[in-house]
Amino acid sequence: MSELFKFTELRYNMLPILTDSIRDGDDPLGTLLRVHLFAESVMDKLIHISFSEKTNAILSLNLSFKQKMDLTSKLMIVDDVPLISDLAVGSLRKLNKLRNKHAHEFNSELKNRDVLELFMGEGLPYGDLERADININLKRYSYFIFGHMLPKFDVA
Repeated sequence: MSELFKFTELRYNMLPILTDSIRDGDDPLGTLLRVHLFAESVMDKLIHISFSEKTNAILSLNLSFKQKMDLTSKLMIVDDVPLISDLAVGSLRKLNKLRNKHAHEFNSELKNRDVLELFMGEGLPYGDLERADININLKRYSYFIFGHMLPKFDVA
């Protein structure tokens, strides 16, 4: 199986999990935590594909989200094709910082502008990000980061 196909297959296996975990009307903070957990799960799977039989040894180190992000950001799928794009890494750093802030602060309120910063200024097809409900933007962000962590590779 081609290396690229493994990543495309992972994309198609993970999409239903993402869709099931992000539900309309959920508490924004709960959604943020689920997006963070999902991103970490994707990184675990990327590490597994990249290191195959050595994965258990690596993951037994109980790496933090940041350490997994640092590791996956330095790996290549094939020559000149990074495992995770710079844009995704930057966004994941912001996601981790935002998650840590709100997970450790009692009664913190997640703001829509915090969620908008996760998009990294990307020109998205959503013209109403600033006017949209925070739950809608969190759902959009979950698909945004998913698409950047697991792009679709056409394999012939």
